[in-house]
Amino acid sequence: MKKDKSIQITRIIAMFSIVLCHLVQQLGISKLAMTAQFFNVGVFIFLFLSGYLYGNKNISNLKSWLTQRFIKLMIPIYIFMAFIFGVQIYQNTFDLKYLFIYILNLQRVLGTVPEASHLWFMTVLMFCYFITPLLNKYKDKICKNYSFLIIWFIISIIICLLHGDTGQILIYMLVYLFGYYYRNNQMNIKSLTSITVIIISLVIRLIGKELFDGTLLYERIIVNITHLTLAFMIYKLVSNSKVLMSKFPDKIINYLDGISLYVYITHCIFMIGPIRTMGLTSNILFNTLLTLIMSYLSASLLKLLTEIITKKLNGGVLK
Repeated sequence: MKKDKSIQITRIIAMFSIVLCHLVQQLGISKLAMTAQFFNVGVFIFLFLSGYLYGNKNISNLKSWLTQRFIKLMIPIYIFMAFIFGVQIYQNTFDLKYLFIYILNLQRVLGTVPEASHLWFMTVLMFCYFITPLLNKYKDKICKNYSFLIIWFIISIIICLLHGDTGQILIYMLVYLFGYYYRNNQMNIKSLTSITVIIISLVIRLIGKELFDGTLLYERIIVNITHLTLAFMIYKLVSNSKVLMSKFPDKIINYLDGISLYVYITHCIFMIGPIRTMGLTSNILFNTLLTLIMSYLSASLLKLLTEIITKKLNGGVLK
């Protein structure tokens, strides 16, 4: 099947956005660190694209579909966490309870280790996979109108009042649902409109932070709605761009898109530990370049190991 360049490029943008989100926080420049709140839109882009992609798939064999999703999601996590736990055992900081938490991929719910706290995203993605068969079964009813999305959002906000983190998980899942919904209800949005909406969203975000920072209104409503809007409009802007679609070589796009998930998994260990390179020398530029190089090398290695194990599973145990 031919790959959709617009999805690939948008996913690459999300990858760089997440790396920049963590990178600017390590540079020791307070004003630059503030931009992290915008770069973390990369998570929303990933969730939107995942929903968009699965909105076009029919699940004929539930067991096979769930098994393949498990392999895709968990094999790279297990490989990465084997390294993290190995370092912790060496440093005598290993806590057995986290082994079971990461085996079950419930770190977003039950707690994380600092070196792998960013893998909370994988828990949310797993929850999205769990509801996808139901979405597939009732696709015609769910995708008829916006009512399902609106009800989900209202419930998420109400739960935020009772238990903020649970409500936030539901909001992240809403982003996935929106991507799923949009795949089945395409709309034509021009590039100028996308740019205008992006600017408006950023302005609303800045004004909201100035006036309501620290409140539920800002943290749960303004931030999430503007990030969802930004994720969607960035995708539309990319898909409408003939320059991006034609000028970037397929080989580069395929490579960067192929390692995007693995970069997300590995890059933090070079920024916050356990092999932190951002504070290696007093030269910020050298540290940054080394960190980026190590992030992409480790991502490529993780991808290779994942493909080897996945191939053996698909050719052996699963058959």
